[in-house]
Amino acid sequence: MKKIALLLSLITYCLPSTYAGEENLIEENTNVPVCATALPKEVCGLDSSFWYRTVGIGPIPIPALNLGIGRRIKRERYAGDFTMNLATLGLVNALQVYANGLCYVHQKPSAHTYIGAGASAAVAFSFPELSYTGYIAPNILGGREFIDRDGNRRFFQVEVLILPFGIYSSTLILPVVTLKYGIDF
Repeated sequence: MKKIALLLSLITYCLPSTYAGEENLIEENTNVPVCATALPKEVCGLDSSFWYRTVGIGPIPIPALNLGIGRRIKRERYAGDFTMNLATLGLVNALQVYANGLCYVHQKPSAHTYIGAGASAAVAFSFPELSYTGYIAPNILGGREFIDRDGNRRFFQVEVLILPFGIYSSTLILPVVTLKYGIDF
């Protein structure tokens, strides 16, 4: 529990510094964003797509290392997001595939805030005795995508996966949270 509290404190401490360069987005005496004059259109434009890799922690309450690769296809305020992740604790692992629809609710030339919903499918397996189980579940997410000074896209994202677990004849709904940091390539 102390590790989770420390991680959340660290994220809270680091978030304000990621937006430090956003104050000066408009050049003086023009309506042209600085992003549009300094960076290529495929990076700055509202209609852009990119491949990315992620690193994170989750699903919390289990502090597993989460590594992933994905593709985001963006058109104006909406995007499709497709990701494949591996969550691992060493002997226990989960391979997850996500398909999400995103809506960008706040867009600036160098930063975009989004929310979304979708579905995920996963196979969890363990070693040394190979045992596995699978699931398909809905998820919701929110995040902040931004462009750093070098023109690279990055994002922070929080995903909440709604897992149904069967206990005898009733079903328990268990939400799990994954925190991710993504970098384009």
